[in-house]
Amino acid sequence: MTVNDVINFANKNNISISSSESIIIYNYIKRNYKFILNNDDSSLSELKNSLRKDLYDKIIELYMYYKNKLF
Repeated sequence: MTVNDVINFANKNNISISSSESIIIYNYIKRNYKFILNNDDSSLSELKNSLRKDLYDKIIELYMYYKNKLF
């Protein structure tokens, strides 16, 4: 996974994202992927203070969507 993958996924989902936001999200996923894959969303609140509210809300929405599809 790369920062470009984050940007491409955002674009695919009609989400505007800055370069710095994509790096924040990429680093978050890199550090917390095990929690995410184990259905533990407690660490998502880390992102709340680092991202725009609308972007954070969209991440939560997409997380819940894919979580419901996979688990």
